[in-house]
Amino acid sequence: TDLAVRLQKMAIPALLMTGETSLEIKQTALAQDLLLLIKPVQPQTLLDGLGKLTEHLPC
Repeated sequence: TDLAVRLQKMAIPALLMTGETSLEIKQTALAQDLLLLIKPVQPQTLLDGLGKLTEHLPC
């Protein structure tokens, strides 16, 4: 979906800035989880998924 693509595009530059491979692997796994959450789009589920994703992004 467009949203999933946009989320991945936002996450990837953040990962490149940190240069942490382990974080990148974790982030990819989170992106996969997020895609699963997005498929049956329910606003609360999507918000929970976004919360999980942003917890792991570097500040």
